[in-house]
Amino acid sequence: MADDRSSSYGRAVTCSSRAASGASRCRVGERGRRAKRSRGLRRLRDLAADPRAALLVDHYDDDWSALWWVELRGTASTLESEAAGAALDALAARYPPYLHARPPGPVIAILPHRWTWWSAR
Repeated sequence: MADDRSSSYGRAVTCSSRAASGASRCRVGERGRRAKRSRGLRRLRDLAADPRAALLVDHYDDDWSALWWVELRGTASTLESEAAGAALDALAARYPPYLHARPPGPVIAILPHRWTWWSAR
C-alpha cells in the first residue's frame, strides 16, 4: 500500500492484504521482532490527514511472459475492533500462523475509485 502526500501516491508501506466486501483491506501491525508500544503509527496519522491511498499487487515469475500487476487507488479508512473482525478473520484463514495467533487490528480499508492493470500475456 502507498499513501499519498502529493498527486503521485508516492510513499510506500507494506501490508498484508485481503479483498472483502468491495474494498481492499490491509492489516496494520508490527513489523519485525519488536512490537510497537503505541498504535500511533505514522501510516495511520498520514491517512487520517489525507485518506488518498494506492495498493499495488504484482506477480513475478522467471518466465517474464507470466508477469502482471494491479494498482488500486481510492479512499482509505481505519477500521478498529469489530469492524476489523471480518478482514482479520480472512487473513487468519489464509495464513496458517495466524490461525493460532490472530493478528490484532487496526485494519486499513480502501474504497476503490480507480483500477489500473497490466499483464505480459
